[in-house]
Amino acid sequence: MNTEMILGLFLFAVVVVAASIYFTKFTNDKKVDISKVPDSDLRPVLQKLIDKLEFMELEDKKNRDKISALQVMSGIDREQTKYLSANVNALVKPPGSG
Repeated sequence: MNTEMILGLFLFAVVVVAASIYFTKFTNDKKVDISKVPDSDLRPVLQKLIDKLEFMELEDKKNRDKISALQVMSGIDREQTKYLSANVNALVKPPGSG
């Protein structure tokens, strides 16, 4: 690949990363003020929904952290397996070489 292609791919990657950071960090998180709801019968229902949403967001974050930890552990396991396999292969002599 020529340098222009590599530079173009690099710039594309930078733009994608910047856009993802922008959309995850600067999303519009509006809090609903329950006291401004005109129908008082809807306030408890709305409060329950808001509490459930906050709980689900917290659970989502916990699950994402667990997935990330599992992916790291999987990578470590693969590297250890690769290392051990290389050591075993180095110790085992092919038939007829002895």
